[in-house]
Amino acid sequence: MTLVLTIVLSGALAALTCLFALWSLGSVWPYRDRAALARRISRLPAAQHTPHRGMLALIAGALFLAALLPWLMYLGPSDGPWRAAFTGGAILAALVFGLSGLSPYTVSAPFS
Repeated sequence: MTLVLTIVLSGALAALTCLFALWSLGSVWPYRDRAALARRISRLPAAQHTPHRGMLALIAGALFLAALLPWLMYLGPSDGPWRAAFTGGAILAALVFGLSGLSPYTVSAPFS
């Protein structure tokens, strides 16, 4: 069961990593244009500009590291300081990505 959960979590994060990497290279897939992509990323109906490509690449890198965490938890030591560090890293990643979902509601003009 733990292996299945590890594969599912890493797979989902790897898929998101690929999307953000594509967007950082200039792709707008699966949307028609940059404005549609900007509206979806920011969750604001009036958004016209996507984040800077460097920011998208930084997010892709963070997602890649987050995709490694389930494997480190699965293959790593069963107790001790390394296990605590992996657990803390997973909690920190969950907090960062969870709180980033609130950003469209806290900024007045994102990506401008």
